[in-house]
Amino acid sequence: MATPSDTSDRFRSLFEQATENPNPLFYQSRLALTDSFPILLDVPTGLGKTAAAVLAWVWRRRFAATEIHQAMPRRLVYCLPMRVLVEQSYSETVKWLHRLGLLAGTAEWTESGTDGLPSKTSRLERTDNGVSRGYRADPGCDQLNGWASKNGDQGQHPIAVHLLLGGEEKSDWALWPERDAILIGTQDMLLSRAMNRGYAAGRARWPLEFAFLNSDCLWVFDEIQIMDTGLASSLQLDAWRRSLKLRSAWDKFPEPNDKHISRPSHSLWMSATMAMHWLERAVDWSPNAEPAWINRHQLKDSERTDTSLRSGQLFQIKKPIAQSPTRALEKPRTKDGRADKNDAERKQMEYLNKLASHIVEAENHAQDGLTLVIINTVDRAKKLYELLFRQEALQGVPIKLIHSRFRPHEREQWEVFLSQKEKTRRILVSTQVVEAGVDLSAGVLYTELAPWASLVQRFGRCARYPGDTGKIIWLDLDLGTDKQPVDHWALPYDRAELIASREKLGSIIDGGLESLTKLKSNVEGDSTRVQAKRLFPYEPRFVPHDKDLFDLFDTTPDLTGADVDISRFIRDGEELDIQVFWREMPHGSTPQKKDRPHRRELCPVPFHRFRELLPVLRKAGRIWRRNYRKGWELIDQRDSEQVYPGQVFLLEKSCGGYTTELGWTGDPKSTVEPVPVEDIENKADASTDTDESEDLSELSNWFTIEEHTRDVCKKLNTLLADSGLSASEQKVLRLAARLHDWGKSHTAFQAKLKRDMLEAVRTSDLQGQHAAKAPDGKDRTTKRVDETRNAWRRDKIRPQPSNTPEADRDRRRPGFRHELASALAILEALYRAKPDHTAFAWPDGLKKADFGEVPNDVPVPGLADDPLMQELIALSPDEIDLLVYLVAAHHGKVRMSLRCSPDDDRDDVPDPPCGKRQARGVRDGDPLSECQLPAPDLTATNTTPTVTLSLDPMELGLSARYGASWRERTQLLLERLGPFQLGYLEALLRAADCRASAEEDKRGREGN
Repeated sequence: MATPSDTSDRFRSLFEQATENPNPLFYQSRLALTDSFPILLDVPTGLGKTAAAVLAWVWRRRFAATEIHQAMPRRLVYCLPMRVLVEQSYSETVKWLHRLGLLAGTAEWTESGTDGLPSKTSRLERTDNGVSRGYRADPGCDQLNGWASKNGDQGQHPIAVHLLLGGEEKSDWALWPERDAILIGTQDMLLSRAMNRGYAAGRARWPLEFAFLNSDCLWVFDEIQIMDTGLASSLQLDAWRRSLKLRSAWDKFPEPNDKHISRPSHSLWMSATMAMHWLERAVDWSPNAEPAWINRHQLKDSERTDTSLRSGQLFQIKKPIAQSPTRALEKPRTKDGRADKNDAERKQMEYLNKLASHIVEAENHAQDGLTLVIINTVDRAKKLYELLFRQEALQGVPIKLIHSRFRPHEREQWEVFLSQKEKTRRILVSTQVVEAGVDLSAGVLYTELAPWASLVQRFGRCARYPGDTGKIIWLDLDLGTDKQPVDHWALPYDRAELIASREKLGSIIDGGLESLTKLKSNVEGDSTRVQAKRLFPYEPRFVPHDKDLFDLFDTTPDLTGADVDISRFIRDGEELDIQVFWREMPHGSTPQKKDRPHRRELCPVPFHRFRELLPVLRKAGRIWRRNYRKGWELIDQRDSEQVYPGQVFLLEKSCGGYTTELGWTGDPKSTVEPVPVEDIENKADASTDTDESEDLSELSNWFTIEEHTRDVCKKLNTLLADSGLSASEQKVLRLAARLHDWGKSHTAFQAKLKRDMLEAVRTSDLQGQHAAKAPDGKDRTTKRVDETRNAWRRDKIRPQPSNTPEADRDRRRPGFRHELASALAILEALYRAKPDHTAFAWPDGLKKADFGEVPNDVPVPGLADDPLMQELIALSPDEIDLLVYLVAAHHGKVRMSLRCSPDDDRDDVPDPPCGKRQARGVRDGDPLSECQLPAPDLTATNTTPTVTLSLDPMELGLSARYGASWRERTQLLLERLGPFQLGYLEALLRAADCRASAEEDKRGREGN
């Protein structure tokens, strides 16, 4: 067994190999080497929290002792509040894993050292069109070489790093749940997925990502002081993963259950400015607040005072604080509580002119380094940048503007400016996007008055490295008096927070770590917590409750087509965005439904600003709104009230409203250059969410139902090896895998294939069996389709004359879902084999005969002796419900609810319902023919019986045939297993299905 010193030396070696820093800070080592992993990390800014968290996970997951390794979840989910923080953390994490020899995939860097590895200053090499960030994750690769394999790595596979940002290409991270992985994204993208409403993801993908983000994950929440509502939601999610009230049986009341997830998760919240009362705002997590606070991970006294340590050197740096000699931004005149816009604009320009004149003086900005000016609003930041840019005394000095209203195309260039470490004179004007997590060291920092937590973070951008010197100038805002308050300049913050910060600024003269740490200790020492609540207020307006979690598990839209809105749980809803992009549109042309924006084109704009400017912009050019069902809709100047958050708009270049230097301006006179998008295939928004979609069935060759099913079962066995599932759950999952595609023997599925091509291969490739997969004729490189090899019908479904010969009839149905046919077939087959199975019994001792509901059906002779039927008969009612649900849900489209879709009521189709019940293309009385499926040993074959499908389960209430309805069965299943475990089971089958299909596609290409 390794001694503590051996272990410490080994971690030090890992840290140095990853970061090129010879020694980790002591707190970083403790985070990796402590027996129990903490819940809170409370250390000052500038001390490497990202490296601490990521490399602690790498150590504990891959190099630590067995008990620690097994306790550490296999997925690290790194959640950040802002996009700019995500991109920086992503690049560094890829670099660290690459240097350790643990990276799954290939990365290309701007520079490499003599060892061929990326150096400390290397950046990921982007392609010219921006499609590739320089790293392509390959979660399925098996190659392990380099430093880790020679230094005690206990893992079997490398680690893929996945980026979750709006507009990014989809990642297949969720298909490899058994492998270690790192996911890095914004709180919008990650928390929405953890709540089963993934932003920028198709509806059918929501349950898959929900499952694997709530199981076997270490969630790291960084910079929590700017997470607003998302912090409370993250705490609630953690509380629910720890314990949920569930039923042990249908007739039991819900009771707390802390063993409801097979693979538990853990959370770590990090910040340089956190307060205990923040943790009490989440109802279910609040009992954990005090013990977590007492045991939070902090610096020891010696780490602050020992100047031989890097941390001690940082604590010695003094950062004098002074108020700007220029006047505060004067309050505007008000009438009826509203500011006079003209007066406000005049006073704002006076303030900015004086500030620019002050900064331009040589003694007021850094002559040999960075001057950072942080302004609270985008509008003021843009105006100040323009004033500085026009100053003759600053000609030749690089001046940069950064805020949240730029396209990624322009943001990509920021990294070069932000990563400069040399002492060259330059000025950066920014909003709060740089106040946390961005590695900047300014010699002079200007900051407008802000909440105290924000100010502490901003101070951390000044004199950030040992040996640096710097000074801080804060800019006041006139907010009126207590008797006559004016909050016009307070936005985007609360006036009371700014008043509290101003009072605290008046009591300190230094913004260094030592001074700020003492102040924080004094605040925390106040047992009344009055100071803490004034300086670090936190009152989230919306906190999710248990009912929200259970309601969100159902991904079916309501009858109006709308979904539960979760935005209130992700961010405070005061500033919500739409996305806009620009294209050169030839006269008379219109965008096609397939024309989707690439992430590099999209510019976020506050919806209320776009609403105000729409008439002016529309006058300058055409504007289209993206309707995800219909495509692009041309909008009118009078459509302002129809602009709401989350929409995407395409603007003609002539609309203007953007420049590469200023970002979004909203001014039609601004000349905008569209982002080049030639040869860019955007998969980020490509939707396979329609009911007709058979994306997993459209491959490069033919495969029978039996062949595909056998492949899925083999993949599932791999996933079950370390799944933590009970024997019963594994048994049901394996049976679900064998039965999941039975419904593809339905004539409506087979009719999707071209008849002549299907007949041509029926006795050869298909060996007389039903097709599960068929070639789509698409070249996987060029994406072009060879119609002579495309077996799928793309012609529109149209009505047919009643006298059409049977052999010529089109049996396709819009919206047909084969997985529902599979699920209903299981119920009916069991019913025909054993009508009195307890799965069909009425609850509470009710007898069907007492209600005159006893059907005349009798068991089919000999059917109960069939091996497959014996497997079904042996299942308990709970196992039957789980089996049917898993089969129906394996594409994410038929889950908790079973009802008609608009397609089910159509009469303009070849085969209309004619009064029969129909749901998702499956109709009452549909025959489902027998098909061959693999037996439990996957070598022999079972043959399913021919059944007639019944839609009794879609009716509410008890049915004479099957007993409980679909909704009752699925709801009880949810209340018994809980959303996380039921989702986990569902996702395992889906991952196996997707992996099998991908491998079949590759096999088919190789065979061709």
